[in-house]
Amino acid sequence: MKRDRTLLTRAKVPRRYDAGATALARLEQTMVAAVATGRMVMMAEVAGSAWSLRRVVRHPRVLGAGVAGLAAQNVWAATRAIARRTVDDPWIGWSDAAAVSAALVTEVTSWGVRGLPPGSNWSLLFSTVVCAWLPLELPSTPMLTAALAQWLVVYQATTGGGGGELRVAGQRVNEALTQTTFVALGARFARRLRSQAQQLDTTRELTSRQAAVIAAAGERERQRREIHDSVLQVLETVAGGWTVSPELLQRRIEFEIRRLEGVMNPAVDEPVATLESALSDLCEECEFLGLAVTFSHRNLDVIPGGPSVEALRDAAREALMNIYKHADTDSAVVDAEVSEATIRVVVRDDGRGFDSAAPRVGFGLNESVIRRMGEVNGSATINSTPGRGTVVTLVAPWRRSRD
Repeated sequence: MKRDRTLLTRAKVPRRYDAGATALARLEQTMVAAVATGRMVMMAEVAGSAWSLRRVVRHPRVLGAGVAGLAAQNVWAATRAIARRTVDDPWIGWSDAAAVSAALVTEVTSWGVRGLPPGSNWSLLFSTVVCAWLPLELPSTPMLTAALAQWLVVYQATTGGGGGELRVAGQRVNEALTQTTFVALGARFARRLRSQAQQLDTTRELTSRQAAVIAAAGERERQRREIHDSVLQVLETVAGGWTVSPELLQRRIEFEIRRLEGVMNPAVDEPVATLESALSDLCEECEFLGLAVTFSHRNLDVIPGGPSVEALRDAAREALMNIYKHADTDSAVVDAEVSEATIRVVVRDDGRGFDSAAPRVGFGLNESVIRRMGEVNGSATINSTPGRGTVVTLVAPWRRSRD
């Protein structure tokens, strides 16, 4: 298990969503902004109504003190919600429920009678707006029911009475119905919003985990291929009886050690600069084994490093290793060119060749050449005839960047 963890250190696992990036957190922040804005607009309207009624009501000081208290409560509630980054707060909810009742008491007390003149009930505006967001603050049904019951009790106490006051009570019925409707619909809407946000967060978390599994599997496959292309190649050279000078073999071993350190250690591994440098280094690598490679190229300096360049380099390495091991020749040619939409690398030799139409078994050509090019939407074509050498053509797509 320890070895597996080491091999997967370079897997690019997507970053998990932190609390500030979740859909639920963003929803709460949006609610905070919307409710805070609503509080400011609402209190401006209430203050305007109170100012216009200050010379009409019997007790203007009661009206002014009541509106000032409502303003202070709204400032406190908005500040607390902004600080906590959520409106889901029973303290804010219960203070708003109390404020709705206080608005009703203030309005009736300022007039000194329960029979209010038509159009003077500014508490209707206050109650309607506050009830719109009360379900966001008290998401539990028992809490919402208790808050609504509290307001209805105060409503009955301030507007109920004998038959002479039925007209006043009738004017307030719309407030009771409006508040009840807003609470019921708001509760359902709030539950649905938060439920959808939580489902989105769950989906993102599952997607992140699946991406991590895929990234780990891809990294494991890449490292398996790297080990085949490096360590196993050297072991084959030693065990296969190929004639290699000790000096060249030692240099090759040191080279592969450095390359494997890059594979296992992200701090050591550096991306390929350009395709030209990648293929030049590859040809030099083959010199360690005594395989002379002639490298010709056109316009490679415009190709920056990236997945396609790494795939072309790895596939070309495997093709050259097959020449070294099986072609019975000490020379090869690598030719690379760039067109408008593709990069083409051709590796050829004049060795013994083989029947390219016959089924191929083993890891090398299938995994390190054909499959490697397929991972970058490229292609690999292998043409060989016994006694006439082999030509491996690698093609990868590319697009010229526009400044």
